Amino acid sequence: MDSKLLPENIRKCLPKEDRAALDVPTLSDVEERNTEKLEKKLQEQVASLLRIRNIWFYRSRMDRKTTGPKGAPDFIFSLKIKGKGTPVAWECKVGKGQCTPEQTDTRIRMLSNGWSYQVIRTLDEAKRSLDEVDE
Repeated sequence: MDSKLLPENIRKCLPKEDRAALDVPTLSDVEERNTEKLEKKLQEQVASLLRIRNIWFYRSRMDRKTTGPKGAPDFIFSLKIKGKGTPVAWECKVGKGQCTPEQTDTRIRMLSNGWSYQVIRTLDEAKRSLDEVDE
């Protein structure tokens, strides 16, 4: 029997490592991979936007395991808001993607220390956010 013909309910019973070795992903595995690709694309677009606006930023690499703290936002930079330098953190999520508990904890801690923190879901949202600061 061709392993690609395994029913979804059987695939779900296999450990993720075994599914990967057999190349028999579940629908949720495929959705997860697609979400990762879309999120990476959004991050690239946001990075380009910040470069165009001449805004220095820091971002962790997506192609390797992070060496930073778990829950760290995707982008860290500073903007002049109401005449004051303000630290800004952006977490990129696509669709209905949710922040992890570590990301939520980081968000709460950053906000309590005066950071501006946003979850960015589209490039237009990022543009609007920067445009509001420019006004």
